[in-house]
Amino acid sequence: MERESKGHKNDGIITEVKKYWLDLISPGKAVDKEDATSGINWLYSLVGYDSPKIIFVESPLMSRIEIIELEKSYSVSKDSIKPIYNLIQERLLKLVCTKEDHLPSTSWIDDIRNEVQNRIYNPILGNVEFSICADRGSLIQEFGITLFPKMAMWDFNVRVGNLINIKEFNQLKSTLASGLYEAVFLKHFCFVSSMPRIIHKDFVGRMHAENSASVLFGDGYKLFSWHGVSVPKKWIEEKETINWEVILRETNAERRRCLREILGVEKYFKLQGGVHLVDADLDDHGNEMKLYVSKRKDSFINQKVQFLEVVCPSTKRNYILYPPNQKSRNVWDAKASTFRNEKIEIRHGDVGLLNLEHEYEKPKKES
Repeated sequence: MERESKGHKNDGIITEVKKYWLDLISPGKAVDKEDATSGINWLYSLVGYDSPKIIFVESPLMSRIEIIELEKSYSVSKDSIKPIYNLIQERLLKLVCTKEDHLPSTSWIDDIRNEVQNRIYNPILGNVEFSICADRGSLIQEFGITLFPKMAMWDFNVRVGNLINIKEFNQLKSTLASGLYEAVFLKHFCFVSSMPRIIHKDFVGRMHAENSASVLFGDGYKLFSWHGVSVPKKWIEEKETINWEVILRETNAERRRCLREILGVEKYFKLQGGVHLVDADLDDHGNEMKLYVSKRKDSFINQKVQFLEVVCPSTKRNYILYPPNQKSRNVWDAKASTFRNEKIEIRHGDVGLLNLEHEYEKPKKES
């Protein structure tokens, strides 16, 4: 009973910690410059450096542009713009540590990492690097929201009495909670960018907006995304300009898939030469599903393409899916392949539940 009670207590702590760190990614939140400055000066003191000149900017793109200008300046020494985050990180890992591994599970940490790093930070970083036409990986020092998974782990350990140097942890926590999106540490300079003003996401948490920017920073820097994939502004705001030449020029398979979904299967394949209807049927809610195949081969993959048109039971919105099984005989084959051909009994959104004693050709219930 004691172990069970402890497990329930841990579950409650995990829920609170997870919510706290994910809620810090709050679009439109202004940076508390006093807290950020205090925290950054403390971090520099940990490795024996004087307080830097802190430059607050609205977006990570602007911080990269400012750093490039510093690199070009004859009045700024190369030593003064040397990246130092690795030194700070090494010191922090020694200073803020646990007595022992006390995590009952790490799946919730992976959830935070997926939400913060894979769905927000990495797409924005990739777009920033594309915008400045350079891979500045050696300069990108990840202090900011990418520390949230590790901070959540430490935060849990604080609450169960397993963390050394709680004072230092709280100072670090205050710095990260100041509203900064990211800070780039150089020897004599530190660039701090703010959280985005707007973040739009789809039903599973990927950055997505059908008619506007999915991410907007305070200086006007925008990111356009389609279900987590970065796409050109014109594809979202000027869909009418998309023609067959635009489609042929796109050689990335993932972005080519986005084009199909943005245009809709019928318009997309009308540009290509039309489609054939392979099969149609009703789902558990009476919504029509349709399986199409193109009349001509897609030049990029050199084969005809199947697409499955479905309706979301809860929102009633139409979605165009690219079934992994591109040789599906009917809508049920195509739909099953989106769940790795598992013979699921119940489907709820993108979650499928298996019955270990019985296989189902199609789900008994969908929601």
